[in-house]
Amino acid sequence: MVLAALPASAADESAWDARLTRIEGEVIVYTADDPDGIPAEKDMPLEPGDRIGTGSDGTAEVALDPDSVIEVGPGSELKIESTKKSDSVFGLNFGLLKAKIKLLMMRDKLRVRTPTSVSAVRGTEFAMQVEEEGDTHVGVFDEGKVSVGRTDEDSSEVSLENNQETSVRESAAPLPPQALKRFIPARARIVFLRDRVKVLRQDWKTLSREKRLELRRLSAERFRENMKNDAKLRKKWKKQSEKRKGEREKLRKKVQKKYQKNVDQLRRRQGGR
Repeated sequence: MVLAALPASAADESAWDARLTRIEGEVIVYTADDPDGIPAEKDMPLEPGDRIGTGSDGTAEVALDPDSVIEVGPGSELKIESTKKSDSVFGLNFGLLKAKIKLLMMRDKLRVRTPTSVSAVRGTEFAMQVEEEGDTHVGVFDEGKVSVGRTDEDSSEVSLENNQETSVRESAAPLPPQALKRFIPARARIVFLRDRVKVLRQDWKTLSREKRLELRRLSAERFRENMKNDAKLRKKWKKQSEKRKGEREKLRKKVQKKYQKNVDQLRRRQGGR
């Protein structure tokens, strides 16, 4: 259970220095080398391909830098697809996230994919929810702009501005922007994230590639050592891991089926033009 080696170099300014900065409850990080996951640890660096899964009592904060944070809510799964600032991509497979993203440079892009939508973020306070049946809801709070479509090049995309929201349902165009309603209860968490940014700015230290690799390795080693020395923990982890895997695979297949149906119907419509 050794994490794959990453190229050793100085800090890569072309990529986000993504890491976990706050953990509450059950949070599991799934990596290519640990497909069954390892317990998340504060300050653990995140790499493309990682998935962050939260339990019913879990919350995870992912900081891209001290000015950009994503909070993954309970019962959710976020995939890190790309951390390149020029084309960063995250996937909310299911569940809820809230985010405060700083204003991006013109050459940079940040997108969040869900089973039924793609959202382009320009520097925004926003929330996103993927329901069990795959429908996506997106809302913007007091600042920023988010473009929401069914695909990356969807002519029916809508642009959300301050205090607006939309929904994207199966094989349908995004609904017209409307006044924020669904996400009003999440506003308190956005205020919380504003305060979190202030805290992160005070303590943030950019990590070199070597340091990122070391921290990831140490997280895996601590987990491996705990499992080795505690038979009860091994038994409990195995049971919980099998349960999580079954539940998530069932939900993921359901959502993926919805996604594929959405893509197929969209292609048929475009082909019929």
